[in-house]
Amino acid sequence: FMPKPGMWMNHFKKLMGFSLLGAAVWLYGVLGTQVTHKSSNSFLFLVLALAIGIWVAEAFAGLEHGQGRRFAVRGGVLLALVGIGTGFVSLEKVSTVQRMSPSVNDPVIVDDQINWAPFDPLRVALENRRGRPVFMDYTADWCLNCKSNETLIIETQKVRDSLKKYDIFPMVADWTQENEVITQWLAKLGRTGLPTYALYFPDGGFELLPEVITQEMLLKTFNKAAEKFPKVQYRSLTEACLGNVSARGTVAPK
Repeated sequence: FMPKPGMWMNHFKKLMGFSLLGAAVWLYGVLGTQVTHKSSNSFLFLVLALAIGIWVAEAFAGLEHGQGRRFAVRGGVLLALVGIGTGFVSLEKVSTVQRMSPSVNDPVIVDDQINWAPFDPLRVALENRRGRPVFMDYTADWCLNCKSNETLIIETQKVRDSLKKYDIFPMVADWTQENEVITQWLAKLGRTGLPTYALYFPDGGFELLPEVITQEMLLKTFNKAAEKFPKVQYRSLTEACLGNVSARGTVAPK
């Protein structure tokens, strides 16, 4: 059923090349969020040097040349790339700026967007002590499925309305740099990868959602949580703080 060889093969080859370039741009964007500007630029310099090295090896040490020349040129290119990589390229991680977590009285939805709180085990414990469920989105910049779910399913009007109606606390666990504490929480859920979604309840229980989620599934889960833990029964911050909230008191699944 394959078409006969022809110009379409050249067009297909170039199309696949653009697809690879698109993937490279996306992955470089992920890298750019994790390392300093200087490091990302040095990485681009290494990629340029690698491209030039491959061209030199092909142009001056192809199969039409003798084995000795091929060995010498390609060996020289390899040594040059290793020298550039070790001498000029250093990937320094960017300092993580902790975004301020919403206060107890802050709305769940701000400017038609979910007001996500950064991952904080202590905050999970505090909200659960108030009698408030916490919806956790375990995600990462390099997780394409995570980003697709966030855009097409989670960050939608019906889901936002449901979170606002039931006042369920939204929290995002960013695993882009593989945070050790987040890794432990994932392990307690029985998961080792992303995407992962969980709803933590005030009674210490949790509901783990499947990796493939739907909007209806989220709405049903939020509605079920609200029936068991209605927002009219949420306690104030003062009442919640009467108990000792500590890292040991978090409600990560046992």
